[in-house]
Amino acid sequence: MKVGIWIEEIPKTTGGGYSYHDALINLIDKYEFSSEIEIVFLFEKKLLFTSFIKNYLQIKYPIYLRLGFLFMIPFTFLFSGKTRRTLNKFVKKVTLDRYLLNMLHLNSINIIYYPHQRYCRLDNYPFIASNWDIGHLSCYGFPEFIIKGEFEYRDYWYNQEIYKAQAIFVESATGKNELLKFSRLREDKIKIIHLHSGNYIEGNKSKTKLYDRLEPFKYFFYPAQFWPHKNHYNLLLAFKIINSKFPDYKLVLTGADKGNLSYIKETIETLNLDSNVIYLGFVENGMINELYKNATALVMPTFLGPTNMPLLEARGLNCPVLCSDLNGHREQLGDGALYFDMKNQYEIASCMEQIIDNEFRINLLKKAEIEMQNSPFKHSTAIKEFEKAILDINQYRRCWKNNNTAFQKNLKKHLLKSWMKYFL
Repeated sequence: MKVGIWIEEIPKTTGGGYSYHDALINLIDKYEFSSEIEIVFLFEKKLLFTSFIKNYLQIKYPIYLRLGFLFMIPFTFLFSGKTRRTLNKFVKKVTLDRYLLNMLHLNSINIIYYPHQRYCRLDNYPFIASNWDIGHLSCYGFPEFIIKGEFEYRDYWYNQEIYKAQAIFVESATGKNELLKFSRLREDKIKIIHLHSGNYIEGNKSKTKLYDRLEPFKYFFYPAQFWPHKNHYNLLLAFKIINSKFPDYKLVLTGADKGNLSYIKETIETLNLDSNVIYLGFVENGMINELYKNATALVMPTFLGPTNMPLLEARGLNCPVLCSDLNGHREQLGDGALYFDMKNQYEIASCMEQIIDNEFRINLLKKAEIEMQNSPFKHSTAIKEFEKAILDINQYRRCWKNNNTAFQKNLKKHLLKSWMKYFL
């Protein structure tokens, strides 16, 4: 079976999404799959990095297709500005989708795997979807899940689009159970491909020096984008308690602003923590590596699970983990971490105070090492699970040809529905 791996150029500032996507693409590219599987990387826009070991195909659309409705310029006076823009968008979609479909057929792509969640470039072509979380239903109503049409988009995906997938890849057993709870998907369509750490954790020797203001093992570290669900606020309340007892300890925050940074900065000032909370913004992998290795502990009070990559990154770099008491987190780390109620600053502070004791810290790291030896959350397990899942999917995907006539008719119906959405 010929599997197209759809690659999107994801900004580094995306954080965990970028790290996971980057690590997975590298794993797939370097792995020697069964002779029944052929991998081809697919992308539309030119990538900054295209040095693949395996084959790749860039979909280059002819200029006349990308111009869309412009070829009808002599007749545009017949339409209002809004209608003209809508027509242009629709014509582009129809023509580009048809061209993409033909390119996939010409290159004998049997199925497309989308590593990024809630994304599908062509939903009437056989595809495998990814799912990291279903936060708009499993979590509280944070703004990032509900405003600017986000809730409606997610709701549409989980009530319509996801059912068209041949399979859905999730990152943990907890993630599978969560998706089953909030959807009507068949259990056998959901495949577990365990979450794993980013590329810079395994085998990386950073030459980056630690930030000047930091003393090794005298700070707590939280790498997270500044979304409300990341729960920086309750972490600051907890750190205020720690600061009153251990004034020489600092809290280091990294990550891009996602709308909540100014509020967090105001909170830091209100709590008089300006000199003890260090915000480094977005930092490169080398510095992240050093921050993990020299931290007293990673503290991750996020509300959103079920799993999170920083827990694995910290564990891989011998950094103790203190995190939200989520089922997915316990599946990831077992007895090798301390867990707290993320809504309770006193519980968070209690865990932080415990880990300051060096003997306690060493014992927790020993437990983490034992857990890590038998953990499925690693590269070697994930890529084998990926291969097995693809072979399983092939057992039913091979039942029809790529250029199936019924499929072509289905595509025409799909495009007609798209047209009706635009104009009715």
